[in-house]
Amino acid sequence: MDLDSWLRQELASKRHERLITDLAVREVDDLVVASFFLVGGNMPGAAVATQFVIDIWRQSDSKLLARFISRTPKTKAVPIRPTGRE
Repeated sequence: MDLDSWLRQELASKRHERLITDLAVREVDDLVVASFFLVGGNMPGAAVATQFVIDIWRQSDSKLLARFISRTPKTKAVPIRPTGRE
């Protein structure tokens, strides 16, 4: 999949809001390795879903060669209304 197609697909998807954190990018010859945490789709009171993602891209033709995804342990649920005890 090339970069333009991937970006169009991601922008067109009807996914819940997601947040990318701790983005790190490394270049090695013609390859780019990007790693980040993807936090997303949370409703108040629901558990926070976080994934660790590693993408490997080839720069010369902007192709995504591989994606590795690992779920992180579930974290504390997001409170519906703060109680002041957090």
